[in-house]
Amino acid sequence: ATDNCDPNPMVLQPPAEMTIPGSCPQAKTIMRIWTAIDACGNSATCKQTIMVQDTIRPTIICPPTVTLQCYESLDPMVNPNVGTPVVTDNCDQDLAIGKVDTDLGFQGCTQTKSRNWIAADDCNTAAACSQLIYLTDSEGPKVSCPDNATVECGSDTSPTTLGTATAVDSCGTATAPTFTDVITPGECNQSYKITRTWSSLDDCGNEGTCEQIITVEDSTPPEITCPADLTINCGEELDPTINTALGTATASDNCDAQTKVTYEDETETG
Repeated sequence: ATDNCDPNPMVLQPPAEMTIPGSCPQAKTIMRIWTAIDACGNSATCKQTIMVQDTIRPTIICPPTVTLQCYESLDPMVNPNVGTPVVTDNCDQDLAIGKVDTDLGFQGCTQTKSRNWIAADDCNTAAACSQLIYLTDSEGPKVSCPDNATVECGSDTSPTTLGTATAVDSCGTATAPTFTDVITPGECNQSYKITRTWSSLDDCGNEGTCEQIITVEDSTPPEITCPADLTINCGEELDPTINTALGTATASDNCDAQTKVTYEDETETG
């Protein structure tokens, strides 16, 4: 301010202001009225108009490229491994964030998606970035084995009797399970363990397996039939291999075709 008489007219501080809201919360018009007064009380005013606007876009940094299993959720609220962008704005602290996915197709067993993240402030200035998401199938089917079993030797150990495995795949189809057996000997020829490994493949060649343990045991004693009772004269041979008239016991077993028969004498004096 200048004055014809007062070399130092006073400018009132702060000036009077009036604010007019704009089209968005960060936009407004400020009408500022400045007043100058000289030493004799004479005053003069001028008007200043200040336009406040938001034309600077937000800043958005996308999450990095991520590889997920084909069955995993793409919702970052459900699966945090997907990631969310980092956004900032010079005016708005509560930005609206959206996303749009585009399917880019398959390469082998991997599907590629492009996720376009968009951040917008209250004045409709927006910024975008792109994230790549790979959906792959690197896990085999889930194979469920029949229960482990303990059976008597000579029993049927085939899947018809002891059960068949089932398989399901999270991304595609699973082949009907097949099996291989590995036999571990036990304490005797009729006692052993079968490790039955069931396996299944999915559409991408991934394998899933499970193990069924089958224990084969011999807990049933042989059946033995003694020769008939008889009376002989003293002095006669008591060895049945020499005196065949004494007879020999016979035995059979559910597992062992060559059951050994032995004898032991107990003598009572008459």
